[in-house]
Amino acid sequence: MEGVIRILDLSYEELRSLFEERYGEPAFRADQVGAWIYRKRLFDVNVMTDLSLALRERLAPEVDCRPPYLAKDVTSERDGTKKYLWRLDDGETVESVLLVHDNRKTACLSTQVGCPLACAFCATGQGGYVRDLSAGEIVGQFLAMEAQLGQDIANIVFMGMGEPLLNVEALLKAIAILNHPKFRGMGIRRFTVSTAGIVPAIRRLAQEAPGVGLSISLHAPNDGLRSRLMPVDRRYPLGALMAALHDYQERTGNRVSFEYLLLAGVNDEPAHARDLAALISGLKAYVNLIPFNAVEGTDFRRSSRARIETFRQELQALGVEVEARSEKGGDIDAACGQLRRREASGGSPSALREGGRDGRPRREGGPREGGRDDRSRREGGSREGGRDDRPRREGGPREGGRDDRPRREGGSREGGRDDRPRREGGSREGGRDDRPRREGGPREGGRDGRPRREGGSREGGRDDRPRREGGPREGGRDDRPRREGGPREGGRDDRPRREGGPREGGRDDRPRREGAPRKEGKPDRDFAFSRFTDGKGKGRKSPRPGKKR
Repeated sequence: MEGVIRILDLSYEELRSLFEERYGEPAFRADQVGAWIYRKRLFDVNVMTDLSLALRERLAPEVDCRPPYLAKDVTSERDGTKKYLWRLDDGETVESVLLVHDNRKTACLSTQVGCPLACAFCATGQGGYVRDLSAGEIVGQFLAMEAQLGQDIANIVFMGMGEPLLNVEALLKAIAILNHPKFRGMGIRRFTVSTAGIVPAIRRLAQEAPGVGLSISLHAPNDGLRSRLMPVDRRYPLGALMAALHDYQERTGNRVSFEYLLLAGVNDEPAHARDLAALISGLKAYVNLIPFNAVEGTDFRRSSRARIETFRQELQALGVEVEARSEKGGDIDAACGQLRRREASGGSPSALREGGRDGRPRREGGPREGGRDDRSRREGGSREGGRDDRPRREGGPREGGRDDRPRREGGSREGGRDDRPRREGGSREGGRDDRPRREGGPREGGRDGRPRREGGSREGGRDDRPRREGGPREGGRDDRPRREGGPREGGRDDRPRREGGPREGGRDDRPRREGAPRKEGKPDRDFAFSRFTDGKGKGRKSPRPGKKR
């Protein structure tokens, strides 16, 4: 769609200019189109019936109003959190999350494809950085979420994939578009920007969008620990960050929120709480303690509830306003980047790029650089070096090694275990199976080489006992006469049965009520419950076929 104008990228002023200068239409056309897109959430100019037919026919091939395409969505059964994976025009994917708190709904939006900050605990950082989103791609996530939900979303937090203040131009433009009264008309205080601490952009945000809320992803109270968890601290250490936050608060008067992710045995000691209280003293601050959503490929674990509560009480005793947030969307991997990372193996163009466990750059059409698979492939052959690094003959096995024997035409390999010629319709010459068969009988000699009697067993051996007419063989374990319609005489099963009931005596000899459990012993559990749960209401896996339960 090269050369097509993307309406969602345009501010209100730019859309007015487009109609006036390109199409010779009055400026109020921008109001009409804005109402269709931002209020009615309809993204096709052909349905905008208050535009003339001639104008719609002219606009249709030249403008694009569509938001990103919904590739996948999942909803938490625990708390209603909803996660979306959007596919962009170039095939890349980004995530958005709908958070539900009581009756309030908040959209968590992405600002970049991937993230360059490479925080140690973050799934997005493991996927590496691809590119910034445009203002229209940021706005489009929100509009598509509202269209999918069928209702307005009250708040927006830029806390999804990417660092918002590293894409500050598109971020500020997206806020202006959604805030404009002729478009979506969201109040400026409905927006919050979450940042890892990009100091120059924090100062710019205070100047250009002072009504927007600010949240700092802190996660450690000192530079030593924070620089290990968040490499951005090496560029903007805590001293510079705190100075910028004091300036921001003096200019805007806004309270600053701090996000603190609790990691077991890493940053959740009472001493860390005391250092945190000292760090943010002098600021109007609010601390959110966040439980960690486990990320594959990291060794971090969530702090226990007791540890979180101790941390919270320590901060509260030091005069810090603090809340321990409940986990949201843990059953759907709602932490940033997890859904995209899981779906990447299914064909996302960026896959899992630089950084993290799988973040090795891929060669064109080849494996990742470094690691187990980092061997270049020969044309049509195996990797260079390693177990499979033997050239293949045309249509044949590799040179050397176990399978490097030439094959005869339609036959086995020369030499080796299977290199015996076969007789016509028979076994190989020589070897275990090289015995001629009698007509309709077994091979001569060997384990099965006993002649069979007519309609009977082989002569001699375990099964060479004559059978009585309609009965068992003479002698042996089964040589007991049967009673008419009953069990054998004597032995384990030689108990008479009651009419329609169990045998007399023994484990199962309890009378049953009609449709009820036995009178004595443990009552039967419901079949469906006992089969699919462990008796405590928790599910369990079905046993493997053939395995006794």
